[in-house]
This record gives sequence, C-alpha cells and structure tokens, in this order.
Amino acid sequence: MSNLNINAGAAVARFRKRIKMPQTELAELLGMTRTSVSNIERGKQAMSLAMFCRIADLLHIDAADLLSEVIKPQNSIARDRLEEKGVEGWVIDIMQGTLPESNIFFVEGGDDEQKTN
Repeated sequence: MSNLNINAGAAVARFRKRIKMPQTELAELLGMTRTSVSNIERGKQAMSLAMFCRIADLLHIDAADLLSEVIKPQNSIARDRLEEKGVEGWVIDIMQGTLPESNIFFVEGGDDEQKTN
C-alpha cells in the first residue's frame, strides 16, 4: 500500500462521514460493492484520478480541496510543478512516478479511524 492510496482513502472516509453518507450509499452511486469502497478508504485499493474526482463530486467537495487533504508540495520542485501543470497535471505526474514521493508531503489524517460503517 502506498502513502498516496492510504491518505487518499482516509480523506474519502473523512469527507463521507462528515456528510453522514454510509459506505453502502457511496458504493451504490459508484456502481461498486461496499467492500470495494472499504478497500479504497483503507488504502488497499487504488483509485484512478477519474474515480477520485467522481468520489469528490459525490461527496460534494471540489477534487482539488479533497486532494489538499491528502498531499502538499514538499519542496520548490513540487511547488513549481504544481504551478506549471495545475492540480490534475501534478497528480498525474505523481501517479506516473515522474514526480517522486520525496517531493510531496503526505498530510496526516487527524482523527481517522480505520473502521468502516
């Protein structure tokens, strides 16, 4: 499991719980099983950028705001790349490995519980 998957999943769980949406409801809206949603939230199943954006939309949050709960630029290389490419281009670089994880900071998830509802 990568830090990106774990932190992205934890952010999804945090926002889903804030709006009091059960995993079963999110799963139904996404056309997947509750187990898949649980696996995403625990970082055991990766999300595509499209899925991340779709989940953000279903949770009524801008994808960039959700992403800011997950990662931050760690240094000038990452900040410059973020300014140059925007959030989506920056995330694609991270996912493709052209911007190594050493250039980003993974936001710790506060009071996250790894329990599911």
